[in-house]
Amino acid sequence: MLLSGTGLEPRFAGANQVVLERKADESAATMQDGAVNLGTITIYGNRSATTLGSTDASVGIVGSDQIRDGQIRSFRDSFRRLGNVIDGDWTDNGFIIRGVNSEGLVPGGAPLASLYVDGVQQTSQGTRRGARSLWDVEQVEVYRGPQSTLSGRAAMAGALYIKTKDPVFEKEGEISGTIGSNGLRGTAFMLNTPLKNNQVALRFSGVFERSENDIEYPTFSSFTHLDDFTTDTNYQIRAKLLFEPKASPSTRALLSYSFSHDDPYVRDIGGPGLGFDFDDERGDFTIPAYVEHRPTDVHNLGLEVTHDLTNALRFTSMTAFSYSDTQRQSPNYRTPGEINTYHGHYRNLLASQEFRLNYEDERLTWVAGLYAAYEHEDNFYDRTIYDYRNQVQRNESSSENYAIFGEATYEVIPTVNVTLGGRLDYTRQDIRQYLERTEPLGGVTTVRTASDNRRSYESARQLFGAAGQAIESDPDLRAFEAKPARPAGPKIAVIAVALAIGIGSFFWADGPMRLRADLIAGIDEMPRVTLGDGSVVQLNAGSAIAVDLDPGQRSVHLMRGQAYFEVAPDRDRPFSVTAGTTTVVALGTAFDVRLGQADIAVTVTEHSVLLDLGEDRTTQLNEGQQGRYQIAGAQLTVEDSDHHRALAWRDGKLLLDDTPIDEIITEIDKRMSGRIFVTGASLDKRRLSGTIDITDPVAALSFIEQALDARTLQIGPMIIMRLD
Repeated sequence: MLLSGTGLEPRFAGANQVVLERKADESAATMQDGAVNLGTITIYGNRSATTLGSTDASVGIVGSDQIRDGQIRSFRDSFRRLGNVIDGDWTDNGFIIRGVNSEGLVPGGAPLASLYVDGVQQTSQGTRRGARSLWDVEQVEVYRGPQSTLSGRAAMAGALYIKTKDPVFEKEGEISGTIGSNGLRGTAFMLNTPLKNNQVALRFSGVFERSENDIEYPTFSSFTHLDDFTTDTNYQIRAKLLFEPKASPSTRALLSYSFSHDDPYVRDIGGPGLGFDFDDERGDFTIPAYVEHRPTDVHNLGLEVTHDLTNALRFTSMTAFSYSDTQRQSPNYRTPGEINTYHGHYRNLLASQEFRLNYEDERLTWVAGLYAAYEHEDNFYDRTIYDYRNQVQRNESSSENYAIFGEATYEVIPTVNVTLGGRLDYTRQDIRQYLERTEPLGGVTTVRTASDNRRSYESARQLFGAAGQAIESDPDLRAFEAKPARPAGPKIAVIAVALAIGIGSFFWADGPMRLRADLIAGIDEMPRVTLGDGSVVQLNAGSAIAVDLDPGQRSVHLMRGQAYFEVAPDRDRPFSVTAGTTTVVALGTAFDVRLGQADIAVTVTEHSVLLDLGEDRTTQLNEGQQGRYQIAGAQLTVEDSDHHRALAWRDGKLLLDDTPIDEIITEIDKRMSGRIFVTGASLDKRRLSGTIDITDPVAALSFIEQALDARTLQIGPMIIMRLD
């Protein structure tokens, strides 16, 4: 009676021993001729196989039942259920498969293993901190050892694949709460509902979890960011939309989006060599400028479209986009009186598109596909240490990868297969590096290095033979033209739609801007850069420019935001700045240009500029004047300028003089990692005067909240402010 309803059965295993066994799952295993036939195990991360029994790869799986019964909250915790895979020793580390770290052989090197979430490859920083929660996850798959040519780059050590639960055509809901030691508390929910006649279904889930660090930091107690540094915070929201049209039952589309905020605490302590006993659990064993707090936000967007062309042939389109933003701050950053501080960021973007055909019959299986990816990394830091030595470093890299791949397996006789495959890759990489060291802070720059190394290389590899040379040397192959045997009809339409959506997802967020801009300022920086002609430009936070220095002219395109220019004299090469439809031609001058949503403002601080408004409309602005061009009405207003107010942003200030609240919120929003939305009273009726320090956007927003008696609500990266 005690075991009733538990699914357990007692069995005697000796005179004084009883073993409890779980009842057999008839759906998972059957008996046939005295042999046990296990049920089918589906895998999701393999391009050439869909079941565990049909792949030759070494795969470890942790399913949803194991995740639930074992209270496994993070994908790194799932490693304890698997062999030959462990977590790294530090927070800023990857995972280890068969003794090889996923991040490569050296810090900052090329990764040797990748993390995928619903088919979306994560960035290097997104793997360290990001979508770690296993709430509402179907299973975790670990592929151990080098993968086939189908996986391409970053697959020498293996791969980790997380498959979340898909929408179903039934109404479901689930809620969970967590409480534990070290202040652990959390909650999670899941809602699933069909939307249209078993054709469209939506699944929405979220999870929040927080705990406190038990390591001691007594000398850090007065620092601004200590609470953030000693708190482990992780939350995630996810939405998945499933579309299975009745008009085309062989077509399936799955759109997924997730946002993750991950901020794990560091568990490093000092030992006897640093004057502490390990039992003291002291984390303040080094200066604060060498300790980093790295909260990370990750956006993932994926679209998978499958279409069965025949019973044996399937077309798959996988569109993926991942963006991670990691802030780097020492615990004492922005603490009054602290000089030896550290701040910076990692920003990584990874977008990819894959088209694939899979064929499977009784003895022959093959897969062939096309792959394209774009990756951009932006790393920056500013550190002051010891005797006020300051070092600023910025590294940017962009890479493009295009590939064609294929693999075929033929069963010669039962249990004996022959596999042949290959991959042809093209890769292009651009790297930019900048370093400046000043001793002391505000003194003489002792070291300055800058490089714009555009390295382009082509990598053509094939496992069996030199296919490229064979094609070039054979005139019949060069002249070969494939023609369809019959019209493809709706099949081509499905592929075209998938391609259009795939290209469109790349333009989501900042993809196009990063492709065209030469310099982009982060939300927490206002870089001052010397151009190749000697002119100096300083960007406001969140601004972007493209620079074109030709022998006959010098032109800058202000693509977004605000910039201040100090132009180097050169009569033979005029200097111009284009913002929207307006072009500013420098006449040996210094000036400021701001590109807003409704207007373009030009403020002249030295000499004069010529405004070209198009349609043969030109106006000269002299020193001390400001021109405002209203985009909607095409009207230009010229007035005397208050330089201190117009250029206060260069000192991190915002001078307000009966300024509309929407303009203030726009300036603060530039410096926030999320978005600010204002509701309630009409914005044009609310104005403020005073001075705001916009280098601390959180404090600036708090000032607005108090001044206007407003209320704010933060939901992940979104801040909602209500004005009564």
